[in-house]
Amino acid sequence: MAYKTSNGRTHKRDFTQDNGLYLMAQYLRVTKERPVLSEIKQFLAASGVFVDEMRRDENLVLITSKMTPEQMEAQAKRAQDAADEAYRRKGKSEQWIKSRKDSREKRNAFTAALAEAVIELLTPNRYATITDDMYLGLWKRTAAILRADMGLPKKANLRDHQPRLALHFQGIVEEITAYELGEKQEVEWDEARRIVKKTADMIRPWIEQTQQQINIDVATGRPLLAQG
Repeated sequence: MAYKTSNGRTHKRDFTQDNGLYLMAQYLRVTKERPVLSEIKQFLAASGVFVDEMRRDENLVLITSKMTPEQMEAQAKRAQDAADEAYRRKGKSEQWIKSRKDSREKRNAFTAALAEAVIELLTPNRYATITDDMYLGLWKRTAAILRADMGLPKKANLRDHQPRLALHFQGIVEEITAYELGEKQEVEWDEARRIVKKTADMIRPWIEQTQQQINIDVATGRPLLAQG
């Protein structure tokens, strides 16, 4: 196969499709002169296990560009139903599942508004940073500290473990921010962060009053320590 490098030169490289790999694995023996064949067989074995696990996973939902809009919608519904059932197996109530779904919708609208309005490039690190801006304003803690407070692994999805009230307050900040970003249309990254911080600071007193009333740390759902 002809292969063009970044400096414009053309080279020839060995190439075969998946059926060629299977033929080599089927008819050739691994020898000292064919060390790469062992790697090919290991690759095919691993691929076969992966595909077979996908085939047997009844909860797996795939969406491709070849599907009709109706098929995509049906698959998306299957994915949501599977997620809801997974939450039920973990003991989550129907009310919590509904709140989590609403939280996810607000989060998606928030990130879409950021991507549309912020004129600089948004990286995954920046999404994490602006989320921590919100958490610091609401809870005075970052996502990492909240996970530690709840005894969660570092890569756990925090919102899958938070109580309904926490999801609700975070959703309020994200919804207000998305609205304000839409009104401004174009903002710099630092301005977007200021909007999130300002909105979170506006909601914080409400949270503090709620926590005093119910004696619960709203962010984690855990009882507040007794005073005095």
